[in-house]
Amino acid sequence: MSNIMKAFLKRASSDATFAKAVLERPQTLFEELNLPAPPEGVELKAVQNDSTTFHVVMPPSPNTNVTDEVLAGVAGGDINDIRASSFGSAISCASSVRLCH
Repeated sequence: MSNIMKAFLKRASSDATFAKAVLERPQTLFEELNLPAPPEGVELKAVQNDSTTFHVVMPPSPNTNVTDEVLAGVAGGDINDIRASSFGSAISCASSVRLCH
């Protein structure tokens, strides 16, 4: 887990207002904190486990229909062609985040 996500979760665990915002409007909150937005068409969701519910997050199904164009971009190191799968990495690479109170 990236340092940014650790700070994000730490603040959510100690700040009820922030935690509520994470659950109710994660996309807007990411924008307000200058975190990278997910690629167009990718929805950002936040869920919380409790004493009666535990969420299991499954990775995306492998895309067996990858185009030659996307493969060329990946082989050439063009990070812009790696969309939703790189969103988590983009968060860890963000340079400025206002997570502190």
